Amino acid sequence: MRGKREKPLTIGSYYRTVHQARKNISQSLVTLVIALWIGVIRVEDLRRLFELVGEGARELSGEEAERFTQLLDALFRRMIV
Repeated sequence: MRGKREKPLTIGSYYRTVHQARKNISQSLVTLVIALWIGVIRVEDLRRLFELVGEGARELSGEEAERFTQLLDALFRRMIV
């Protein structure tokens, strides 16, 4: 948008967002640990998921993206049931 400037991000807003992100990550990891503990997710599936996520720094090929989507779908179906 030309001619329109966005307001600068305030320090308070930045730190609030960082705090929320850290809390979300922490809660997600606890959820994964509990899911492993009660057997909803297999260790192999979680390991593979983290491998695929770790590769996120590069572009996934079509086949890798499809595998990633399938793995996520399978994990979510197990978690919901």
